[in-house]
Amino acid sequence: MPPALAIRHTYTKRINRQWMKKAMHESARRVVEACSPEYKPQSQNKRLGPWGSGLGIKTLTMDEWLEKYDEDRMDRLDKEMFDNDDYDDSRRVWEY
Repeated sequence: MPPALAIRHTYTKRINRQWMKKAMHESARRVVEACSPEYKPQSQNKRLGPWGSGLGIKTLTMDEWLEKYDEDRMDRLDKEMFDNDDYDDSRRVWEY
């Protein structure tokens, strides 16, 4: 078996059908984007990599992502601790 075919066989047997479908869709989307007249291969948006997400979503740096992750985690904790609908605000802590 030729090396290129062996490598392809090794990777494709590990990937499930859903991920293969996503990869094929993304590859097709990138080809269409690269062939469009609006495509600018040297644009400012491509300075960190050749492709965006395709969804108009800004690519975050690791620091930005970690900061957002921490903020989201703190928001979830705040909501969990303070937005409990079962808590009776009219009752004082010392009353049972």
